[in-house]
Amino acid sequence: MNLSRNHTATHLVNKILRDLLNDRNLIQKASLIHEDYFIFEYSSINTDKSNEIFPQLEQRVHLFPKFLLKTQTKIFFQINEIIQSNFRLTVTSHTYNSIRSDPNICQISNESYPNEVRCVNIDSTYSRELCCGTHVSSTKQIEDFLLVRVDSKGQSNKRLYCVTGRFAAQIRNLFHNDFQKRFSNLETNRDHLPLDELYDECRKLREIYLDEKSLTFPFNQRSNYYNRWKELMPDKKLLRKYLSNQINDNLKRNFISSNADLPIYDIGFMLLRYNDENNLRRHQSFVIYINSTQKILIFYLKNPRQREKIIEHMKTKYRMKHIDNFDEYDQQTRDLFTATKKLLVFQPNEINFFEKTDFDQLTTKLFSIDF
Repeated sequence: MNLSRNHTATHLVNKILRDLLNDRNLIQKASLIHEDYFIFEYSSINTDKSNEIFPQLEQRVHLFPKFLLKTQTKIFFQINEIIQSNFRLTVTSHTYNSIRSDPNICQISNESYPNEVRCVNIDSTYSRELCCGTHVSSTKQIEDFLLVRVDSKGQSNKRLYCVTGRFAAQIRNLFHNDFQKRFSNLETNRDHLPLDELYDECRKLREIYLDEKSLTFPFNQRSNYYNRWKELMPDKKLLRKYLSNQINDNLKRNFISSNADLPIYDIGFMLLRYNDENNLRRHQSFVIYINSTQKILIFYLKNPRQREKIIEHMKTKYRMKHIDNFDEYDQQTRDLFTATKKLLVFQPNEINFFEKTDFDQLTTKLFSIDF
């Protein structure tokens, strides 16, 4: 059913873009129908205006096109309004020669049509387009429409990613009941959250919702929230300094720790650039990072010749597993942890290791050993 919803929605997108851009010669370059979303790519002589018109796909607007007198108003319908209007769809058959010059019937440029063609009509005359695909019987069956992503494909081409039906409803629900609540909490409490937790939550919101390739966020909300997100997101240099200062500002503390779900690439990068500002830890040949949420220990070795001895000690004394396969991580993480011998990652074999371990004692013992 959703394939039919998405297919009919491409016809509505095609029609409304022609109206909004005032371009009857808009060229449909491609369309790709998936179960959960569809792609509509087009080219228009007025495409430089198109970033302004995308919100109008979903909102009813009153425009004053240049070719109309100022006293006249042309009403362009948004897709969701047409969906709720419950326009009927009909299919008519024609010989191609009888309709090829009809300006009211939309055709794909450079398409080779057979002698007998089908015309899909929405509300008889609102939209008429040659098509051989499957469609819903009325626009109300589309249920909902949402634009989630726009790519620029050259000077005059745009590629739209859209969703309909329950997929659109799910994204709206996530936006209102998950994203907005989490984002509002960050804006309200940014000055009271530990910097690593603020960084982690901002990172997750970007990856899930605000990434430019995401298909899980309303496109027409993206610019506003992305600009506000940039104001919230801590700089990585500040994060590195925040974590490093745990031991730089407290000589009684022997390890850096975090309960935030930070990418191990960021931690590895931070450790490799660890700066003992006052040279107070010159006697310590490694730095330890501990994360009880991720259940990992990461060692930064100032002297990589200690590597094998530390691996063996952690395996035999604490039954820790040395992580040396990073295939499940992204490329930059694999590159970082396989290219250097100065970083070691350990995970406990014992399930309750982090809950029952006193890490002040553990790290004090480790620093007392001559590796």
